[in-house]
Amino acid sequence: MKFQDFKRSPGLLVAFAAVILPFTVPLVFLLFPVLALGALYWLASYNASGSNADVEINANAIPRGPASENEQPVCIAAKASTQPTPSSSSSANSHESNGAAAGNAKTIVADTTPNPTSEQPPPPATVAASGPKAVGGAAILAKLKAQKAARAAAEAEAKDAQAQQKGLTILYASQLGTAAEIAKNIHAEAESKGIKSRLAAMNDFGFGNISAENTPMVVMVASSTGDGDAPDNSSKFYNEVKRRSNATDRLAGVSFTCLGLGDSNYTRYMAVPRVFKNRFLELGATIFYDCAEADEVDGLEEIVDAWISKLWSAVAVVIESGTKDRGVNDGTLAEGESSRTGGTQVEAEKQAGDVDEILHTLGVPALPKVRVSLQWADAATAASVLAAEEIGPTSDQLAYRDVSYSGSGIDADSDDFHGLYSPDQPFWAPVTDAKLLTATFPFSTPSSGGTPIKDPIDPDLDRRVLHMEVDISGSGMEQFYKPGDSIGILPENDPRMVDQIITRLGYDPDAVFSVRAPEDNITSAHVNGHTSGAGSNNITIGAEEKLLSHLKWPCTVRHAFLHGCDMTTPPRKSLLRVLAEHCTEITEKQRLMFLCSRQGRDSYATEILAARPSLLELLNGFPSCTPPLDALLDALPALPPRMYSITCSPMTCPNKIQVAFTIVKYTSTKYDDSMTRSSTGNGTAPPAASHITQREGVATTWLDRLCTPLIESSYQKQSTDTSNALRPLRVPIFLRKGGAFKTPSDLSRPWIMIGPGTGVAPFRGFLQERRARIQKESNMSKDGAISTSSTGECWLYFGCRRPDLDYLYESDLKSFQQDGTLTRLEVAFSRAPRQNQDEKKDSKKVYVQHFMAQHRMELYNLFIEQKGTVFVCGDGATMAKDVHATLVNIIATGGKVTEAEAAVQLSALAKEGRYVRDIWS
Repeated sequence: MKFQDFKRSPGLLVAFAAVILPFTVPLVFLLFPVLALGALYWLASYNASGSNADVEINANAIPRGPASENEQPVCIAAKASTQPTPSSSSSANSHESNGAAAGNAKTIVADTTPNPTSEQPPPPATVAASGPKAVGGAAILAKLKAQKAARAAAEAEAKDAQAQQKGLTILYASQLGTAAEIAKNIHAEAESKGIKSRLAAMNDFGFGNISAENTPMVVMVASSTGDGDAPDNSSKFYNEVKRRSNATDRLAGVSFTCLGLGDSNYTRYMAVPRVFKNRFLELGATIFYDCAEADEVDGLEEIVDAWISKLWSAVAVVIESGTKDRGVNDGTLAEGESSRTGGTQVEAEKQAGDVDEILHTLGVPALPKVRVSLQWADAATAASVLAAEEIGPTSDQLAYRDVSYSGSGIDADSDDFHGLYSPDQPFWAPVTDAKLLTATFPFSTPSSGGTPIKDPIDPDLDRRVLHMEVDISGSGMEQFYKPGDSIGILPENDPRMVDQIITRLGYDPDAVFSVRAPEDNITSAHVNGHTSGAGSNNITIGAEEKLLSHLKWPCTVRHAFLHGCDMTTPPRKSLLRVLAEHCTEITEKQRLMFLCSRQGRDSYATEILAARPSLLELLNGFPSCTPPLDALLDALPALPPRMYSITCSPMTCPNKIQVAFTIVKYTSTKYDDSMTRSSTGNGTAPPAASHITQREGVATTWLDRLCTPLIESSYQKQSTDTSNALRPLRVPIFLRKGGAFKTPSDLSRPWIMIGPGTGVAPFRGFLQERRARIQKESNMSKDGAISTSSTGECWLYFGCRRPDLDYLYESDLKSFQQDGTLTRLEVAFSRAPRQNQDEKKDSKKVYVQHFMAQHRMELYNLFIEQKGTVFVCGDGATMAKDVHATLVNIIATGGKVTEAEAAVQLSALAKEGRYVRDIWS
């Protein structure tokens, strides 16, 4: 302690006197408390002034106005008074793994010298008080109050920061992956703009987690499946949103927007997105950005891109107003956030920013943030999980029963009935029968050496349609299923392809893992039943929220790829972006970047959409690509269930469900050839026959393989040989309601059914129920015919290739016609052999719509004048459109109106429930 210290602070003299005077003047003891308080005040002042020299500014998020399109985000980094801030060695790696958008920021070194014109207040020790300076005990009291106020301000600031960190909640309802892909792109772009966001399927997130506190701003991307049904990954969320028991202010304080995807060929166009929009409004939420609808008929891309491009300015407004001027703006990082890792790495960020600028110019999408980390099981847990997977469905899985509607009195036709079981918890139904509905000569037999026996007349006609029956006894479904409903089946991938992918990437197939949020992305104490810690860049994980639930973890790596991941659908651009990030060879990285960019749209169409490469083909085509397992599992879409129309009635098959499906086979350009054609600029030229490869559907090929023992036993007439009993086969299924696609309650009005190919499957169930109801309401005549005097006409238009090849359910349909259940059966054979020279000259194929046109006046009478119902089932790409156009023409001709007026009338009939379609792409 020096003389300058006494000179600078008189309090030091007071403290000195407090020690000396008690020994000289006893009366001074009365003043000792006051003097001691003065000493404490000096010590506090001394410490405060001594620490001023090394103040470090930690610049928090400071809002700025919306950035212009070309404006670079600016970040402020503190310049310490003694030495530069050391650069973080992890910044570059963090930048690479998070999509590189943060590197666009220019870093400016800011001096910490107080600026009288700055909005930032000077350090507390230098703030001048208004009025006389407090001393002694009053000064200490004032300081304590200031510290309390500072703590309160810090807590308020933390709350504001937490609100900002919640940012966007991006939810998707997706059956085929399109809505999920768009949501992933929005999530990646938000993160690249510095906007905190989280992404999840609606069921995984849970409606219970939607609230003003947890999800102040929600972006939904939603599609429908079937004829207006909720996709499987959103069905639970959808049903909870629709509940009338929800309070009218349940979503008060939540701001949302919704992008709907749909196909106007379907009767209930945009049904699910509109339910979400309307119910959110009814429950008190508000729209922060105009909702949009994109029709696949007109093309999704143009509408979707325009909607997303304007989304960010609306997001900025909500964040800025909701966080008291602490938000982020359109594409601009907040001041003080130079990157996710902070620091002053000017040169590194400049280089990264240059790369980002190039990628942005090319239209390369932002790199999706990895939302998960994998937690590996110990040896004992791994052994237990592996043993359970090898056995098949566990005893718990076999014993599970969905009792949602048991004893509720709900009828299967009620709007309150949504189906039983789910992809998460299916019913494991035994397969009791399987047989081919097509001619047997395409069947591979042992005598043929494993080679399929082709049709000697037309070798190209090797189509196989399989009829499969499952036992649902004791499941509860026997009480609820109706003709027109469907079952979903959870398929599995080709085991050979799975093993090749795992080997190619060097993963351990038997390693067992669970899924959790990354350590730096968790704020909740409980995620999916696992305790988690807290990190810095946090996003709240709700108690109901799940991560990669489709993997059904804990599981082995092999099980995840075999049952959980879609690896054969043409890869989406978000997946290509992830794969590009993990290529070590620069030319491979550049090629994948180009394919997922806007400029590479034509090459993507040729190399990806036309060639349809699997994940294995992509990895083999880019040998340096070695993505880590967590990033790959997060990027791959879920393997979706396949829906099959029920082809029977419970009035005929009370404990069984039967379905029919075509074993899918198709051709595409070989992937290697498509790459060559695209790179040489000859992508539009038709490929030669040697450049074509045959591909197989995932689910139907698996079911065909699974049912082969039953098919062979039936084919070889050995099914009654009990000494050769087959091991019980089981498939995981769930029931889905058909909605308006059901048998009419009124038998007196006409039924007109149009179902070529496997589209006839549900109409077999319709006719079984019609026969049973007529028999119940009236007695059959002595000759076996049904008394139909009080029933309306019932017509069926069926189409197939040839009568000797694929006349599905031929004996059943003819039986319905013979007993009067079916009053008219029209069958169009598109490839029937020509009987004479004149027919051979007329090479036009005959389809169901051609027969309909021939009967236009009769159909007009049944449909319009007698108020009948038209049902259409089958291919939505061509058949449904042609049938729709034919119906419009029939109404125009019969009603003597224009086709535009007829189209409006047909649309009204669809809303009335008299024109119902169950179609698929």
